[in-house]
Amino acid sequence: MMARAERTAAVAAAMSDIRDIDAAGIDRDSVELIRHRLIELAQQKELFPWSDFPPDGSKDGSTLYLLSQDEDHRFALYMQSVADTTQAPPHDHLTWACIVGLEGKETNRRYEQLAGQGPPQIADEFVVEHGTGIAFLPDDVHSILVQGGSLNFHCYGHDLLDLPPRNYWSEADGEWRTMKIRYPIIDARSCRQTVFRLANLRKRSAALSNWRSLTPELTKPIAKVIFCGPEASALTMHS
Repeated sequence: MMARAERTAAVAAAMSDIRDIDAAGIDRDSVELIRHRLIELAQQKELFPWSDFPPDGSKDGSTLYLLSQDEDHRFALYMQSVADTTQAPPHDHLTWACIVGLEGKETNRRYEQLAGQGPPQIADEFVVEHGTGIAFLPDDVHSILVQGGSLNFHCYGHDLLDLPPRNYWSEADGEWRTMKIRYPIIDARSCRQTVFRLANLRKRSAALSNWRSLTPELTKPIAKVIFCGPEASALTMHS
């Protein structure tokens, strides 16, 4: 319990500093300051043991835990836990982003082009591991590859689930496309996590009616609903 309280306090202090940096305006220098602040947070590695953030068997190989987020959906800090392998094609974020390592290695490739400017050409490659990180402006394009597992901070200027569809490069189609993020995200903000599995949200409409605003697409089966604390959140993963 003491370690959890210390973690909560450390995250709150870091996010307070990040809000102050953001308030001065976002540019290449400011996202570097955010990266440095998250590296400082990652130095308290003992507060973020892998055992507290186990991979949850998601389809893409990774699990996101929400550590902090403002009520207006800004300033979202996640822990990404990868059991073995995960990857993401070239994509942008539509908001600033920083990735900082705690365990394992995550290979990031940055690209010359912005989304929509033709096939992405690699500009450079950087490996995120403990003590290092990488920062992006909203229209920067990157891809990731993890092999062998990793535990990383992923921090964004805005809640991933609340963003409009992001741009990504489809190698199979040879074109830029858009994708709405629908990750199942476990709320780890100082509360006990309990996972319930439901066959279909509509079958539980009476019990879940107060969550309809959080799940606008009700026509597909729900694989996971996550309850956390007195004000539960419903997040969906579509098959």
